[in-house]
Amino acid sequence: MSNNVETDSWGTILVTGGGGFLGSHIVEAFAAMPKVHQVIMTGRNRKKSRKYIPKVKFELCDITDFDKTKEILARFQPKVIIHTISPGPFATKEIQLEVNYAATKHLLEAAKQDAGVQAFIYTSSIEACSSALGHISSPLREDEARVNNLKSKDYWYCRTKGAADTLVREANSPKPNGAKDWGDYLLTVCLRTPGLYGPRDSTIVPAMLAMVNTAGARMQYGPDTTVHEWLYIENAVLAHVLATRKLLGDPHGVCGEAFFITDGTPMKFHQFTRAIFKEAGDRNMNSQNPKFIVIPFWLLFPLLAVWEWVYRIATLCRKWPYVSRQNFLYIRKGIRISIEKSRERLGYEPKVTTEEGICRTVAWFKRNGAKKLN
Repeated sequence: MSNNVETDSWGTILVTGGGGFLGSHIVEAFAAMPKVHQVIMTGRNRKKSRKYIPKVKFELCDITDFDKTKEILARFQPKVIIHTISPGPFATKEIQLEVNYAATKHLLEAAKQDAGVQAFIYTSSIEACSSALGHISSPLREDEARVNNLKSKDYWYCRTKGAADTLVREANSPKPNGAKDWGDYLLTVCLRTPGLYGPRDSTIVPAMLAMVNTAGARMQYGPDTTVHEWLYIENAVLAHVLATRKLLGDPHGVCGEAFFITDGTPMKFHQFTRAIFKEAGDRNMNSQNPKFIVIPFWLLFPLLAVWEWVYRIATLCRKWPYVSRQNFLYIRKGIRISIEKSRERLGYEPKVTTEEGICRTVAWFKRNGAKKLN
């Protein structure tokens, strides 16, 4: 009989944040696989459990509750944990520390204490790397990336994602031959992703669709000379499936590693947004001579700095504005990422280009009642 675990059942898969944008797609993909016995999706809102899916069970759980998390692991005995939860870039420092960092640390501890958990896959971010933004001369490789930590000078989202990324990689500890179970051992992988888009997206695409046939669709911030990386949801799910397959089958060269995951087709920021506007039926973008209003960064950033100051005072420093310099820093600096390591070690090859992903995404929103698409 073969010793390759890939030929065996993958047992139970636990997906944290299984009701979220990425998590829900991952849940559906694993539930459809014959190798998977069941999928446990955790979340704080039962309404996000979506429709009934065979082999899927929703568990109400705050990921920051260490005891509840341990109880779920003991009860369902998952073989794999896929950790997708994140509060998003604009949450406060306290929430970033609690959810991105502390909860990931506790989940890793619970996984290593459990005798049955073998693999831990963390949905990291390209913003976990301080050297990522502004790296446009050549595609950034994983071995070139400097990972943020809690003492970095970047935004707290970037600091905590970087610190959690490091925790996950350092927690990697292959089970030696002769060990009776997986207690104290764990195989880990970090998947570093850029902005996600696709069906059921609740952030990037809806915000753009809301601007269709308005002045917002004509705005251009800066000269639009730098390229950016994007990740269609189907490609993101594929990467998580491939990482699981490698960790349960042949983890050599994969466990304890981080991988950049993108569509593999870099695109300028406004090229991306205008493709969405055009596909959604924006009249300006579908005209013979589209008109745009260019706002230079030298004017935009001082105005945003004042806005952030006013907003922080008004909210007693309890919130961070959704529109801030943090948004536009990404647009201004740009980023190019290499996915060669993912191709070589995970066998990752994007199924959908960014151009096709945009068409599929807008078509889904049209079918599902998006506003302003008439």
